[in-house]
Amino acid sequence: THVASIAGNGWMGHLAEINDLLDTMAEGGFAGGLAWVAEHPRSGAESYNFSKECVILLTKRQARWLRERGVRVNSVSPGVVETPILVDFVESMGKDMIDMSAGIVGRHSKPIEQARAVMAVANPSLGWVNGADFICDGGMMASVFGGWMAG
Repeated sequence: THVASIAGNGWMGHLAEINDLLDTMAEGGFAGGLAWVAEHPRSGAESYNFSKECVILLTKRQARWLRERGVRVNSVSPGVVETPILVDFVESMGKDMIDMSAGIVGRHSKPIEQARAVMAVANPSLGWVNGADFICDGGMMASVFGGWMAG
C-alpha cells in the first residue's frame, strides 16, 4: 500500500505527463527519472502535488502487473495530518488553506487514523480491492465535490 495524498487528486489532468515520467523511469531507472524531472521543473506545492499524482498512477500501473504475482497494490490518500511536516505544509500551501480543511471536517487527522486506513486497505479480506486510491480525509474531498463545503 502506497501513501499518496488528496493533493494528488488532479492526476487525471496530468495523465500523459505522469505516464511519460513513469515510462522514462521504467526504461532509464532512477537516473532517467531524475533527468526527466530536471527537464520538467516544478516548485513548492506544485511539485508536492505532482509527486502524489505520480504515486496514485504508479499504484494503478503496478496493480496490473503485480496482480499476476498475487500482489494487490492500492494507495491511501490522507488529507491534512497532525505530523511534524504540517509546519512545511502551512508554509507552502498557506495557513488559510490548512485551516479551511480543519474548518470543513472539524479537525486534522491523527497519524494513527492514517495507519489504520493503510492496514485496512492491506487486509487480505479486501482481496478484490486492487489499484484503488482510498481517500482518508474526514470527508474533505466529499465536501468539495459533493457541494457541501461550508462557504
